[in-house]
Amino acid sequence: MVIPSSVEEKIRYLLRKFPSTEWSGVLFYSHEGSFEEGNLTITCRDIYPMDLGNATFTQFSMSEDVAAYIANNIDLFECDLGLIHSHHSMSAFFSGTDLSTLQSEGNDTSCFVSLIVNNAGTYCAAVTRKIQTEQEIRNLGSSYEFFGEGTVASVDPASNVYPQSVKDTYIEYFMMDIDRQTVNNPLDYLDTRFDEIAQRKKQEEASKAPVNIYTKDSDDFDFYSWRKDKELKSSTKELPLFSEPNDAKSITPDDWTPDPNLIYRAVSQMLACSFILGDKFDLLQWVKRHMNTMYERIFPEGELAIDDWVDFIVEYQLNHFSDPTTPEWVLEDWDYYRSTLASAMYDEVSKYYDFSKYIHYYSAMLLRYANG
Repeated sequence: MVIPSSVEEKIRYLLRKFPSTEWSGVLFYSHEGSFEEGNLTITCRDIYPMDLGNATFTQFSMSEDVAAYIANNIDLFECDLGLIHSHHSMSAFFSGTDLSTLQSEGNDTSCFVSLIVNNAGTYCAAVTRKIQTEQEIRNLGSSYEFFGEGTVASVDPASNVYPQSVKDTYIEYFMMDIDRQTVNNPLDYLDTRFDEIAQRKKQEEASKAPVNIYTKDSDDFDFYSWRKDKELKSSTKELPLFSEPNDAKSITPDDWTPDPNLIYRAVSQMLACSFILGDKFDLLQWVKRHMNTMYERIFPEGELAIDDWVDFIVEYQLNHFSDPTTPEWVLEDWDYYRSTLASAMYDEVSKYYDFSKYIHYYSAMLLRYANG
């Protein structure tokens, strides 16, 4: 793991400011190399504080604040997201709970990175990978005792011809060497961020809002729980805000259709302003409950800022969409490829017209690409 000075100065500032208090947040990072070649390198790009705990624990839930931070820092869009938390004056090591976090989060994503820092500067970090195995088991025979007359062997010839295939999945992790640069430059703007966190926590405590916790003595920490919530329910009946354009039904792909699960994932990432969402994300409930509030907060400048974001994210998703089943002839016709993708994304986006006033920004942009 490489920790450049731009990230290290934030870590040192937080450790100096809170020398006996644990804090936690999101770790933005990029990767290169591979496990097989032994040259995997994780480069930290940024951190974003999410919680200030006490001497023994820290807690936080993922929120739209992360998406807002990414939207204001475009260079972080292609970064992976991991976890960083402090052990302040204690040694940096992976406790039983930390290892449980690696196991649970490593099971939900292909690779998960966790960084633990402390005042002494003796950091530790780990990266997981999910291993899928498949074995063939052949029954070579069995035996039994027959009325005390001795052992009788029984062999099933079919078992030798048709072995059973057994699949298994497990999570393994690797500790990483850490190369960090030393700095002495405090960052005052982080004071403002923690003032925001403190104020929000007071409001949560006042309203007794439930939170997902991460403690040294608990296994309840779920780093990505906000994107897996399947029990969101709309508390009010919302009226339709837009109707579908007259020419919407004219946009249909002719000879090739992209994977609908991948289209759903791409649309979810666009609307929620987050690249960590998968096809299990309940987009309908999120749009109903959160989209208007989140966009009002992220884009206080209004329509111009939203137009810039939509222009960027739609083009990004079309240029980076990846479907391994796409025929070669489709990829060779770039205009047709992007038009078909835009059409499929448009059809998906149109499902949410009645639930958010911001959907039409995306549909208009996708319509433009779909029509060439």
